[in-house]
Amino acid sequence: MQDDKRKVLGLKSKESKKADLSKTSVLNPKEIEVVKTGLINKPKRKIKKKTIIILAIIALLVLWGISNQNDSQSNKTAVNNTAVTESTKKQNSTDQNKAQTQPIEQAQPTKTTKNYDKDVYDGYIKDNKKVQQGKYTWANGNVYEGEWKDDKMEGKGVLKKSNGDSYNGGFANNKKQGQGTYTWANGDSYEGSWENDKMNGKGIYHFKNGDVYDGEWSNNMMNGTGKYTYKDGQVQEGQWENNKFKK
Repeated sequence: MQDDKRKVLGLKSKESKKADLSKTSVLNPKEIEVVKTGLINKPKRKIKKKTIIILAIIALLVLWGISNQNDSQSNKTAVNNTAVTESTKKQNSTDQNKAQTQPIEQAQPTKTTKNYDKDVYDGYIKDNKKVQQGKYTWANGNVYEGEWKDDKMEGKGVLKKSNGDSYNGGFANNKKQGQGTYTWANGDSYEGSWENDKMNGKGIYHFKNGDVYDGEWSNNMMNGTGKYTYKDGQVQEGQWENNKFKK
């Protein structure tokens, strides 16, 4: 009897559970389709969002790369332009220097004969100036033959005057300078040092009468220590001042 009751109660319990399940799980076809669609489409939406984000990141990276490439290219172009400019400046400077020095290097002295009023020069000319060796003849008959520099008598040369005087020796700035020998038409001669066209320093003067002075000179006169020997053999030796013996 009790077993029958249990069976009856158990059957009722099972039926009650089935009834509850039917109430909670039963959906009409439209509702089921909606649920399926929601379950299927939900992951797709997430995938689309991720894809969009990834593509956006890639696009940004590409743009950044292009920008850097353009900047790099601009820098290279600027550097190249600077290098070209500097190279051009150096080349122009070199060309200018060549242009400036070339005429100087090409200018060579030429031998010619040139007239100066009634004077005549026969020798070398450079840049319209007398240089190197040349002979100059003045209208008064004086003649200089020797070295020239910058249109002036400079160096060794011989000057012959129309009055019979002559000088053989050094010149500087058209004047007698250094060592040289001057011979007068009357027979006197001086051999020694010259400064600014005058007898200065040590020298020997031979007088036409046979007297000789050997000593110091200043301003074309016997000045300083010297020895004067007369033609008869007498000697005066000591200090001289303006051609006079002092002691």
